[in-house]
Amino acid sequence: WTKDMMDGLMTDKNYDIDIIGLKLKLGKGYFNVPMGSEYSARCTFIAATSTTITSQIEVASSNDDLVYLANVTGSIYRRSSVYPIPSAITSAIRNAHQDEIPNIVSASNQKYLYHRTTTIVRPSEIGQNGYDIDTTNYVNYCLDGTRKAISNNSDYDAALGPRWVAKIRYLQSEIKRPVTWCQRITIHLRLYTADQILRCNIEDDQNNMMCVVLIKLDLGSSTTVNRIGPPKSKINIWQPNPLEIQIFSTGFGYYKDRYRHSDLGKLFRIIADLRVAAWLQGYMDWDQFYLNKDYSAVIASHTVKIKPSAYDLEKKADVNVHLQLVSIRKSSLAIRHQLKLKSNPTNVLVEMITVIVLTRKGKPTLLPAQFMDKYAKLVRGHKMPNRVIPYTEKSTNTFSHVMLPRECEFDGNQHVNNAFFVTYCLDTACLAIQNRSSAYTHDYSDDITPQINQVDITYSSQVKRNDELIIETWQDASCNLNFDIRHARDGSSACRACFYLANVPSKQSKL
Repeated sequence: WTKDMMDGLMTDKNYDIDIIGLKLKLGKGYFNVPMGSEYSARCTFIAATSTTITSQIEVASSNDDLVYLANVTGSIYRRSSVYPIPSAITSAIRNAHQDEIPNIVSASNQKYLYHRTTTIVRPSEIGQNGYDIDTTNYVNYCLDGTRKAISNNSDYDAALGPRWVAKIRYLQSEIKRPVTWCQRITIHLRLYTADQILRCNIEDDQNNMMCVVLIKLDLGSSTTVNRIGPPKSKINIWQPNPLEIQIFSTGFGYYKDRYRHSDLGKLFRIIADLRVAAWLQGYMDWDQFYLNKDYSAVIASHTVKIKPSAYDLEKKADVNVHLQLVSIRKSSLAIRHQLKLKSNPTNVLVEMITVIVLTRKGKPTLLPAQFMDKYAKLVRGHKMPNRVIPYTEKSTNTFSHVMLPRECEFDGNQHVNNAFFVTYCLDTACLAIQNRSSAYTHDYSDDITPQINQVDITYSSQVKRNDELIIETWQDASCNLNFDIRHARDGSSACRACFYLANVPSKQSKL
C-alpha cells in the first residue's frame, strides 16, 4: 500500500522500500471476524524524514470493528543506496492526522522469565530484493519462539497458555540490521509478567542484534476466540450454473518471491481461501455440513497445471477464479479451480483439481444425502481424478532437509495448511541446488520456479504443532523433482509431491 501511494507522488519509480519499524494495535475484530469476511483498509502517510516515510494502515471488519491499526516506517533506497525523499513530499505530510498507537515502554520490573531458541531462515522468507528476509517474518520468529517456550518451559506455559496470541494488545518492532537468507538466528525471550510485556531479541550467529520486538499483553483477559457464525462477506461471486462459481478478485500479483515471480505457495493458499469463503456463503450447499463441528473437509490431493505467464502476473491484475464441482464419490468430491485474467478469460493461467474427503470425528464418512441427490446426477460421467501420484522409486541418492513448521503456517484446524507443503518443497529444492547436491542430476539456477509447469501432491497425514519434518528430494529418470515429506518421530508419511519441469537443462558435471 505504501509503495502504491508513493508511486503517485514520485516521478522516479526505480526505488524500493525496506520496512525498519512497526507499531501495531489489535482491535476486537482481529479475534472475532468469521472466516470469509471482507475487510476494508485505509492507508495514509503520517510522517517523513529525508530518508524514511511512515504510513498508517487501518483495517476494519464489515461490522466496522477495528481489526488492527498499524504504523509502518520504511527506508527508501535505490540500487542499494539511500534514496532521498523529495522535500515536497515531506512538507506535504508534516502535519498529517494520525490515530495514536501507544508506545510500549520497556519493562521496569527486572524479574523476568527467560527462554532461548534458534531457527534457520528459509529461502522462501527472503524478500523481493533477493537477499534480506521479508520484514513480516521477524514477528513470525517471535511467535515461533514463544510457542516453543510454552511447549518446553513450564513457567511460560503457566503464564501464557496455548492460546496466548489472543492476549496480545499492542506490538512494536525495530529492525537494527537486516537478516540475510539461510542464516541461523537466535531468539531471546524475556517475559515480564508484572508489566505484562514480552520482549524478543533476535540475533544472528555472530551475536549481532538484528531486531527487537516488544509485545504488550493482557494476561488477565479471556482467551476465548469466537470464530463461529455466518460471515458477512461481500465477495464478488457469480454463479452461472449449479456446478460452477466465478469469484472476481484482485491482488494475486502482489505476492512475489525473491526473484519477483508469482509466489506459487501463496497462489495456492489464496485460491483455497476463496473457495472456503464461497462455501461459507452457501454456494454448492457446502455450508450445510462444513460448519458442523463433527465434520471436517480433508484435502486428499492437488493436481496443478501452470502456464509460464502465471509467474508474471502484474501487481494490480484483475483475476477471475472459476470453481467447478467436477465429480463425486460416496465420501469425496473433486473441485476444479481455474485462474484467469479478467481481460483474457479464455486463457487459463492456473488449473488446480483438488480432491476433498469428508470426515467425521477423524474418519471418512458419507456425503450428506441431500447433497448427493442434488449434485450426483449433474456430474455423472465425470471421472474422479486419481489422487495417488504414480510411484517413483526413491533414489538411493537423495538430499534431506529437516524443518519445524512455523506458527503462522497452522490454520483453524490446528494443523499445517496443505498449501504450505508446496513452499516446503520449493525451499528444499533451493537448498539442494545451493549445495550442488548430486541428488539432482542436472544443474539448475536458484530461480527454478518458472520452469515448473505441473505439481502433483498427495497428503497422507496431518502435521501438528511441534511435529518435526524430514523432507527428501531427488530427480527421477524423467528429470522430475520428487519430494517425500515424513514425520521425524516415526518416519510415517505426511505428503508426497512431484514437480514437473518444462525446460530441463543439459546435464553438466558438478565441479
